[in-house]
Amino acid sequence: MKYNLAIAEDDVLILELLIGFLRSSEKFEQIFAFNNGGSFLNQVESIQDSINVILLDYRLGDTTAESVLSSLESKKIKVPVIILTSFY
Repeated sequence: MKYNLAIAEDDVLILELLIGFLRSSEKFEQIFAFNNGGSFLNQVESIQDSINVILLDYRLGDTTAESVLSSLESKKIKVPVIILTSFY
């Protein structure tokens, strides 16, 4: 079985590394990539039935994971979310 996922990550290098790593695993059919929270939230309703999981950066340039999670809850989107950060 192959999976579909969405990634919201504002650091382009980290986003590209994640996409490359996940594609190399050959376990993902589709990877939807977003480089800020706003674009992710604008598209998530249209892709929610297509994705199995969301990878969400904690500190997006225009918002935070907490705010995105709140928006997902208010939109009644029930896709599992994994929060990550490259902040050090």
